[in-house]
Amino acid sequence: MHMGEPSNHSLKVSHQPRKVRSFVRRTGRLTRGQKQSLDYLFPKFGLAMDAPLPDNWQPGQVVVEIGFGMGDALHQLASAYPQFNFIGIDVHRPGIGHLLNRIESSGIKNLRLIEGDAMEWLNQTQWHQSLHAVLLWFPDPWPKKRHHKRRIVQTEFLQHLSEVLKPGGYWHFASDWIPYADAVKERIGRQHQLQLIPPEQIQTEVLRRPTTKFEQRGMALGHQITDLYCLKPTC
Repeated sequence: MHMGEPSNHSLKVSHQPRKVRSFVRRTGRLTRGQKQSLDYLFPKFGLAMDAPLPDNWQPGQVVVEIGFGMGDALHQLASAYPQFNFIGIDVHRPGIGHLLNRIESSGIKNLRLIEGDAMEWLNQTQWHQSLHAVLLWFPDPWPKKRHHKRRIVQTEFLQHLSEVLKPGGYWHFASDWIPYADAVKERIGRQHQLQLIPPEQIQTEVLRRPTTKFEQRGMALGHQITDLYCLKPTC
């Protein structure tokens, strides 16, 4: 091959569609403590994306929070509800490091973390009908119309929820962006696996949502908070 002549490899064009993600991976600056937590505590309190349900965890008593931020609300939940086991899934490494340190210092035993894209986890997990609840609190609303495709709540997401929730389990969505909440209601109405329902009508135990940093920020801006609950029917 002559110098300057394009190789066969360079002529290949990928026709795979570009994956649309619901998040922007912001690296952020890790503190020394957060980095140490990731290095030394993730092997202790972390789970791989394809990990099976831990042996000592009872199916149906597992709660997953998608996008836990710095993890303060998730830590409060795990402390308040020791009868459940909790999983937090996020890509924000400073938040993961911060929460790992809190898990270690508090000594709680019922909280584990997964670093990665929640949609990828939902695509590959074998935890079918194992979850008591899935929590999605104040996800990025992607307010510009051209970015709506980035919103995590799409048809595929709802389908995956119906597969991992146990019969009688529920999904709790919270947002301070009314147009996003309205779009979620509309999308729920177009499928039949999950039912929008008042929380008082859910027969299993409903976890009380702590006030989050994003909720406080939204309220300071005068935004209305919307909480939606979707039940997976028992039959």
